[in-house]
Amino acid sequence: MVGRLASADGSVMTAHTCDGNYRQWATVVPRASFPAGSKTKIFSGRMHTKRPGDLKGVIQTGEIPQAAETFASSTRPIPA
Repeated sequence: MVGRLASADGSVMTAHTCDGNYRQWATVVPRASFPAGSKTKIFSGRMHTKRPGDLKGVIQTGEIPQAAETFASSTRPIPA
């Protein structure tokens, strides 16, 4: 974990991994802008998947409004 005062640009970063059949990858997602009315998907499940995009045991449970603009991120929900 890195707090805002410990990173070069004020970013807060966190990561987690487990020894076992858990998601163990990180994806860097670039900053983005989204059109008005955009939605982002919400997923539920065990997330014991073998690769990014693997939806085994994971289901889409809804959608929420997407922020107009997002910052770069070092993690990302399961891609649709």
